[in-house]
Amino acid sequence: MTIQLLIDENLDPQIAQILRTHDHEATTVSEALELGATDPEIAAYARTNEMVVVTNDRDFLTLDLKRELPVLMVGKDDDRASDVVDGIEMVLNHTESRNDLPPVLWL
Repeated sequence: MTIQLLIDENLDPQIAQILRTHDHEATTVSEALELGATDPEIAAYARTNEMVVVTNDRDFLTLDLKRELPVLMVGKDDDRASDVVDGIEMVLNHTESRNDLPPVLWL
């Protein structure tokens, strides 16, 4: 099963572009939702579409937002896109489905 990723708008959109060139399903929030979508809207979209959110927004650590929503949390705001992709791919290479992920996994 392919894990679909939703890249939050606070991260470099190149992350999604690089992941797609590596044959991963990655969509940016700005591609999927209107500009300025709220965190609850992002979480709802990801849940509905069975996606994993990739973000560095600590608001996704709250219980209301992460319920039934796997989140890959980028640890630093200044991580390069290629470093973030490396961390994501390490997780994807060892995970069969989004249901195998904990609620929050720090990259």
